[in-house]
Amino acid sequence: SSTRPGADRSATSAATPIGSLLVPIRAQGAQTPLFCVHPAGGELFAYAPLTRHLPGDQPVIGIREEGLEGLVPRLPNVEAMAARYVLEVRHAQPQGPYRLAGYSLGGLVAYEMARQLRNEGHVVDLLVLVDAIPARLRLFCNFIKWSGNLVHAPHERQLTWFLRLQHIF
Repeated sequence: SSTRPGADRSATSAATPIGSLLVPIRAQGAQTPLFCVHPAGGELFAYAPLTRHLPGDQPVIGIREEGLEGLVPRLPNVEAMAARYVLEVRHAQPQGPYRLAGYSLGGLVAYEMARQLRNEGHVVDLLVLVDAIPARLRLFCNFIKWSGNLVHAPHERQLTWFLRLQHIF
């Protein structure tokens, strides 16, 4: 197993045992499990109502945040969280296809998990993002709010801002 770029500590030297971050929300079922990444705050309560809207044979497994209890340090960034959670998922399900979901911050982490899994040659056949805005898109939305008058600006100013945006996005 290799470490992934962006991880400040090796995902292979996890502070908590592999498998300990997985929380069965619905343990039973014949389908491929749906792994749900915690939102900001690290808790999984938001996913409990989800099971009512899924087929009865769909297992749902939550991934809680490492360091939530304060006994070990929290992971420093989305890439490190994703690397650690990929280990969790592959511990429970060694082969794909994988099904991932994330709400809020969990959506960003689930997206990064899918990217890392695909880069390793695995299949992700479902990625569900709920209320998850990628950081660059959020930056762009803030820019649009801030620059509301840009459409009425002289063309030279519009071109200058467009050229700046190309470097950001």
